[in-house]
Amino acid sequence: SYKHSADQVVTAQAVVVSSAISDNNPELIKAHELNIPTVPRAEMLAEIMRFRFGIAVAGTHGKTTTT
Repeated sequence: SYKHSADQVVTAQAVVVSSAISDNNPELIKAHELNIPTVPRAEMLAEIMRFRFGIAVAGTHGKTTTT
């Protein structure tokens, strides 16, 4: 299992933060202390996909059978 540790962000250029991460997360606190930019997950996904095409399969029925 993954353990959150402040030591894991000291060499990071940016930290991607999910809405599931609380403000008292040790990695997030360390990133703020070191002035490492934090980027919301949704913004990072948008940036990654900016020059790409994405396909989404949505709906209530039939997603499992789509390959």
